[in-house]
Amino acid sequence: MLVGYALSCLVGVGFGVLVAQVRVARHALEPLVHFLRSIPPVALVPVAILLLGFGPEMKMAIIA
Repeated sequence: MLVGYALSCLVGVGFGVLVAQVRVARHALEPLVHFLRSIPPVALVPVAILLLGFGPEMKMAIIA
């Protein structure tokens, strides 16, 4: 669980800095961010299970 949390923190901070500093990245990613924020995280669990199976990768992705 700690690996999934650390991975999500690193990726989240990296994308946050990128979007905050680069105007082109902000304009390119803004529609995607608005779309993904409207989806409840619980709704993505079945999709993650289909794509990643039941192994440790799925557990890390669900935690992240």
